[in-house]
Amino acid sequence: MLKFFRTCTYQAGPVGEPDQGVVAPNSDKAAIANYLAANANIDARDPYCDGYTALHHAAATARIDHVAMLISFGANIDVRDYDGNKAEDVARLVATQQVSAEMRKSLLQCMHILVQAKQVKDRARRYVDAGYLEYPGGSPPYQLAGM
Repeated sequence: MLKFFRTCTYQAGPVGEPDQGVVAPNSDKAAIANYLAANANIDARDPYCDGYTALHHAAATARIDHVAMLISFGANIDVRDYDGNKAEDVARLVATQQVSAEMRKSLLQCMHILVQAKQVKDRARRYVDAGYLEYPGGSPPYQLAGM
């Protein structure tokens, strides 16, 4: 999955390079969803690209739709590459090096999505720790009146 993802995120044209005999369309979210539905490792590291995950690749190329989809499929937003950068950090670093205002805006949007996902994850963890949310398979910490 990682090779397919790297191929489709860095291709500028309408068609990516062949991947195991199948041509990978650029930004083909259905193909990525099929890989993820087949239990592909969503947090696999790319040894040829500084330990990037699919989320790092998507953030580095300002693929907002891919970032959102990977987060919705459960990608770990806290994974760091070999240099210690999270996907959010990669988007920020690439944005500072961009000349194009449009590309910089897209990269900053990716960074914003990643920051929001981190905030939601932290908030949910605090709610579970405080007992406001029920544990999976357990009973709720409170009973509603009349139920």
